[in-house]
This record gives sequence, C-alpha cells and structure tokens, in this order.
Amino acid sequence: TWGRTSRARGRSMSADTLTEVELDALVKETNFCGEEIKALFKIYQENVTQDHVLTGLSKEELQTAFGLGPLEAARLFRIFSASSELLTFHKLCRGLSAFSPNASSEEKLKASFDIFDANQDGVIDFAEMREAFVEFLEDNGMVLSPELVDEVILHTFKDFGNDNSKMISFDTFKLTVSQHPQLLSAMTISTWQLPQ
Repeated sequence: TWGRTSRARGRSMSADTLTEVELDALVKETNFCGEEIKALFKIYQENVTQDHVLTGLSKEELQTAFGLGPLEAARLFRIFSASSELLTFHKLCRGLSAFSPNASSEEKLKASFDIFDANQDGVIDFAEMREAFVEFLEDNGMVLSPELVDEVILHTFKDFGNDNSKMISFDTFKLTVSQHPQLLSAMTISTWQLPQ
C-alpha cells in the first residue's frame, strides 16, 4: 500500500510522490508508458481522500476519478481490488492496464469477460449477464421491463450460440467477441482522455 512498505513488493511507496523505481516497476508490469502512469497517479492523488491516502481509493473515489456510474464502478472496483476494501495505486494501474491502447486483444477479452463473470467461476451465466445489463441500464438512466430485459439476455445468449445452456465460457466469449472488433475498441482508454 502507499506510504507503507509493501510486503509483497518489498519496497516503500509514498502517497505524495511516485519514485523512479516505482514508476519503472509499473511500466514493466503494465501496458502503460511512464507518462501515462504519471497521469494516472495525478488522477489518483486528486481523488483519494486524506483518510485513504496511505491505503487507496474507495469505490466512490474510483467512481468520481473516472466518471463511472455507481454500479459500473462497483464492478470494476471488485475486479481491480481483488475484493479488498480499498484500491491501491498499484492495483489500479494493473487493473486499468487491460484497457490501455497497448494491451493485447487477449488482455482486453479477459478483462471484458471478467466484468460479466461476477463470481469469477470461469463462465458467464444468465443471472450474471442479466445483472450486468440491468446495471448498465440503471447507470445510464434507462428502464426496461423485466420481461424485455430477459428477452434481450436470451437473444444475447443465442448470439453466443448458447440457446439452451445459458452459460458462456471464455473460449465461446473470445470466439464471438473476436468477430466484432468494435467491441474490443470500446475496451480502450487513453489516459489523456480521462477526467481531470
């Protein structure tokens, strides 16, 4: 964590500065260049509260920092933080790395799959897809009847070739999404376009 010696990393991290050693390590571990990591660090510093400065961002701070909807922020927070209470800068960079323009298609596919696979069991089931869709609707101020939501999800499963099983494996997800490159381009952020 920031401001303490990380046992896992074996080095001290400061909440106020990003050392060259820390910067170099993050460049090696992520798909970001040094300037992008510095831009992310600036956003991190500007959004972490004094109470959390030594430990990381809360879900609400992640939401504010990146202009996310509340449910979208909660889902990404869960993935990035590995269920911790706060999101360290290191985990933030590692989580966002799959959304970098330099990330491979495989990294983007895995990250997008993980967004839907809420229980991280390696398959997206009907309930998980429905929950993600409802969260998307709520975050965007849209309302559909429960019957129409179910119809959209059933149609989505048909598009993935799963009329009966109502489960999508990563391999099936990868095959289907790879045929629609525009979906992967939506999984790309530029740190220069992030909210300031």
